Amino acid sequence: VYVLVVAKGGVKMKEVPAPPANADPQEEEQRERSKNPGAPPGGFMMSDKGWVGNAVEIRGLLGQIAYEVGATDKLLVDETGLDGHAYDFTVKLTRDKDGPTLEQQIEDQMGLRVEERKLPVDTYVIDSAERPQVD
Repeated sequence: VYVLVVAKGGVKMKEVPAPPANADPQEEEQRERSKNPGAPPGGFMMSDKGWVGNAVEIRGLLGQIAYEVGATDKLLVDETGLDGHAYDFTVKLTRDKDGPTLEQQIEDQMGLRVEERKLPVDTYVIDSAERPQVD
C-alpha cells in the first residue's frame, strides 16, 4: 500500500474549525454569487496552478494526492494521525520538468508525504451472488 504521513518538518497547513454539518443555504448561495467564491467549506478547488482548501479533512484529500503523485495502483492509507481535524491550505503546483516533483511540492507546502509500505489490509471474497427475489 501507500501511506500518507506527516513529513519531518510537520504539517504546514492551517488548522481551522470543522465546517458545520448542515451548511446554511443562503450563505452558500452568497458564496457562489461572489466574484471570487473560493472553495466551499469542507472542500477544495483545483486548477492547473494548484489547490485551495477550505476546512478540509485529510481523508478528503487522499484520492487527489494519490492521483497527483501517481499512487493509484495501490490503496492509499491515511497514517497522519490528523483524523478529525480540518485545514485551510493553498498549494501552488508547477509541472516544470526541471523543477521539484509533485511529491516534493506537496511535502514542502502541506507537510505531507506518501510512502510505499507493506501493511495488512482487509480483503473480502464473494463466493457467490444471487439476484434477490421480489414478491
